[in-house]
Amino acid sequence: MSAPVDTPIAVDAIAAPQETPVPKTYVYSCRKCRHTLFHHEELVPHDASVEAKGNKGFTRRGQYYDAHTTTECTSYFLDPDVSPWVAEESRELHANSAVAAASETTTAQPTTVVDPDTIYCTKCRAKIGSQHWRGSQCSCGAWVTPAFKILAKAIDKLPVWE
Repeated sequence: MSAPVDTPIAVDAIAAPQETPVPKTYVYSCRKCRHTLFHHEELVPHDASVEAKGNKGFTRRGQYYDAHTTTECTSYFLDPDVSPWVAEESRELHANSAVAAASETTTAQPTTVVDPDTIYCTKCRAKIGSQHWRGSQCSCGAWVTPAFKILAKAIDKLPVWE
């Protein structure tokens, strides 16, 4: 018998593994009206590690909840210095609300009064989050101060390809 001969295989015949493209960045838009609100660069990074100062489990509906077991945060935090529209929009709405509340006592016509510390979409006025100057705890257990907290369920995270 003859020895087995290795036959050369054409390089084109071997399928190269397909690399899935990775988005360069993300934009975040209102889930209701699709208006782009902010970019990935405007988010405040926070440390979700157990060693980070202030990270603790907390009670959720009567049961102790270990915050470090979640895989993804349920909120995004914006920096008011990088995203000035968040603080300005909130201040403007609350100022208008105070004026409306004062005029409501003098007129019989009802007006809309916004909740304090609420962040709204700049286009459709849907509630997308809240602000807390004293800070707020993320679902991962990290404390962010000041907290301009945008709810992930109210926002669509859209990839930007280049």
